[in-house]
Amino acid sequence: MHWRVMTWGALLTLLALTACGGAAITPTTKATAIPPSPSAVPITPTNTPWPTSVTYTQVPSTTISSTAVPTAKPTATPSLPTATARPTNIPPPTAVPTIAPAPPTAVPRYASGGLGLIQADWENTYGKPNRDNSGVKSYANDQYVIIYLEGRVSHLERVWGDRDTKTQAFALGAVTPHFPRDAKKVESYISPRSGNPVDRFHSDSLASLFPAANFVGGEPGDFIVIYRMNTAGRVTSAVVGIGNNP
Repeated sequence: MHWRVMTWGALLTLLALTACGGAAITPTTKATAIPPSPSAVPITPTNTPWPTSVTYTQVPSTTISSTAVPTAKPTATPSLPTATARPTNIPPPTAVPTIAPAPPTAVPRYASGGLGLIQADWENTYGKPNRDNSGVKSYANDQYVIIYLEGRVSHLERVWGDRDTKTQAFALGAVTPHFPRDAKKVESYISPRSGNPVDRFHSDSLASLFPAANFVGGEPGDFIVIYRMNTAGRVTSAVVGIGNNP
């Protein structure tokens, strides 16, 4: 069986007839015969089945991400400081001189080798006491016994003891360096209470160092030397003290 070339209109009519189960359709328009083509090529039908299902492959959509481009912030231009006009009629500040505090005034050393010295001056020579019995201080391994009044030496005893006794003249020579430099001898006598020999001296400079009431039995500035004697008439110690009260 040979197929002829059909027009698109005839083909569509044929497909409609097939869909309607072969029922005749009366055409309303008379078909025009198409003369046969001298070079008609027979079409061989193929038995390719119609696809029963169609598979759709979803093509992934391409997501375009928009990256926000940061906008550069405008840099603030620093404002230049405004120069303030300085009045020309104001004088420059006057420098205030720094006054250093005056150093503490050192107490001048009293002109004496012992009696009337402040404690620091005595101890600069003889060191710290090796014994302190209720304010009665011993120095130089008990060779000196000192009592301070108003912070100054008011009682000084040079001790030799019974094993190293001295003559009265030697004892006087040993304690004289401890007198005030302006000391002058006033008198010598025997103590009515102890029977020991006593020499009395006077110093004008000493009078200003202690209250007048402390010069018991004498005038302000008086001091005495008491020679403590043993039974053999030898001196065991010599005491130098202010006042006149042996």
